[in-house]
Amino acid sequence: MDDPITTATFVINLNSEKQYAFYVIRVITLKHRHERKERQIYQFHYTKWPDHDIPDVFELVLFHRHLQRLRTKVDGPLVVHCSAGIGRTGTLIALDALLEAGKTADVIDIHGYVKIMRNNRMNMVQTVVCLI
Repeated sequence: MDDPITTATFVINLNSEKQYAFYVIRVITLKHRHERKERQIYQFHYTKWPDHDIPDVFELVLFHRHLQRLRTKVDGPLVVHCSAGIGRTGTLIALDALLEAGKTADVIDIHGYVKIMRNNRMNMVQTVVCLI
């Protein structure tokens, strides 16, 4: 695609970019120049989530399902981030964790989970609107 970006430590290369109606998936190679180690990074970029508002539920569920399919195939951590790192980030993390909890529990405690998240990072899930 574009020319690689080279820093003192890394070479970063965009291998592919696939556009969907409301998100983009990028495959990026991050190569350590001195240690000759390389890592493949998959970036899921949700493009239609308005700040301080909610996305279309159907679109969010499709996005999450696509993300889950890749997570089962790829080894490594998942990093979630939005512009401030609390509202949309917290909502997606809560959605993911509560869907997982719902597989084994009869009841899930949304309020309790958000409280736990806020104990770890202030203001996670900024508004009630994020949970509707």
